[in-house]
Amino acid sequence: QHVLYDDALAKLVAPAAPSYRVRLAINRIRPKIKARLAKFFKSRPKPVVVPASAERRDILNARASEKMLTYLWNKLHLEEKYKDARGWATIASKGFWWFSWDEQAMARVQLPGQDGQMTTESASLGEIVVEVGSPFEVLVADGSINRIGAQPAIIRTRLMKKQDLLQRYPQISETITPGDKLSTYQDKLATLRPQQNALGAGGSPSHAHEDDVMVLEHFTAPCARYQRGRYVVVIGSQTVKEIEELPYGLWEHAENPYPCVEFADQVTAGQFWGPTQVEQLIDLQREYNFLRGLLAENIRAVARPKIVVYKQHALKDGAWTNQPGELVELNWMPGLPEPKIIQATNVAGDVWNLLQLIAREFDDLTQIYPAAEGKVGGAE
Repeated sequence: QHVLYDDALAKLVAPAAPSYRVRLAINRIRPKIKARLAKFFKSRPKPVVVPASAERRDILNARASEKMLTYLWNKLHLEEKYKDARGWATIASKGFWWFSWDEQAMARVQLPGQDGQMTTESASLGEIVVEVGSPFEVLVADGSINRIGAQPAIIRTRLMKKQDLLQRYPQISETITPGDKLSTYQDKLATLRPQQNALGAGGSPSHAHEDDVMVLEHFTAPCARYQRGRYVVVIGSQTVKEIEELPYGLWEHAENPYPCVEFADQVTAGQFWGPTQVEQLIDLQREYNFLRGLLAENIRAVARPKIVVYKQHALKDGAWTNQPGELVELNWMPGLPEPKIIQATNVAGDVWNLLQLIAREFDDLTQIYPAAEGKVGGAE
C-alpha cells in the first residue's frame, strides 16, 4: 500500500517518512474484487453443444460431443484454470488459455491378451493440454488492437525445463542457453507480501530456474505472404521448427487463428492492455490509508500533547504520566513562566467525513455496493 516504483533502481521502494508517521495497510480493494469475481464464478461453467440441424444424426452427434467435452472439462480441471485466468485478468488486464497437443502423454488402454482376457497397459496416445498463460508471456504486434484474435502476429515467451525440450525436440543441441532472466518478474511477484512496505523474503529462488530454457513461439496470422499463417519455434538461439501453417488447422478460423483465448478485465477500444479495476482503485486506496494514518497520528497527538517546560523547573524524567490525581513538583523562580501544554488541533471530524466520501467512491467506481458484499442491513 505504501510502496512506489523507482525507475532508476527498477524495484519497489518505500519512501522515507518521519518517526511519528503511522502507516496502516487496510485493504479495501480486496473485498470489492472478491465480490466482483463472485459474479463471474456464481454460475459454474458447463459445456453445451447445439445440434447443427434437427436431424437425428446431428442431435446424437451433439450429445456425444457434449459428453466428451464435459469429460475433458473435468479431467483438465478447466474450472480451476478459468479462475486462474480470471485472476490474472483482474490484476494485469488479461489472462490466457493456451491449447496444445502433447504427443508423449501416456494413457491406460485395455488390450485383449493371449488368453482372451482384457489387460490394461500404458501407451503413448497423446493428450490435449490447456495451460494458463500469464500476461508476462504474451507479446503482440500491434498494441492498438484490443483483441488477440485480430492481431497480425503474436509471440509467446516462456521458460521450460531443458529435459522436456530435449525429449520433444531431439534435434536441438544440449548446449542451449538457459533463460533464467525471464523469471525475474514472476519471482518479484512471488516475493510481495501485503504486511510489508517492500519486497519481502520468500518466493522462487534464482537457482530454481537454472535448468530452464527460454522458448519463443511466433504465430503469424494468415496474410498475403502466408496464406495459412506461419508458426516458428525458437529455443535459446536455435530455430527448431518453422512451418508455413498455423497449428491444428486454426488458420481456417478468421475470428481467432491462434491456439489461445483471452480473458479481459475491461475491454478498451484502441488498447490491447487496458486498465484494470484494481488499477483505478489504487489512488483511492492510498488516500484512504493516508487519512486513516493521519487520524491515528492526530488521536495520539491530542491524547498526549506536547509540554513546554524550562530547565529551571527541574522536572524529572517520567514525572508526567497519565495517572489521575497526579502530583507533579516543580522548582520555581520569580518571573519563571509556568509550563505550557501545546494541544494539537482535533481534525477527526473532517477526516471521518473524508473517509465516508472515499467509501462511497469505492462503491461508485466498482459498481459493487454493500448489498453485494453481504452487508444487507440498511442497504438498497
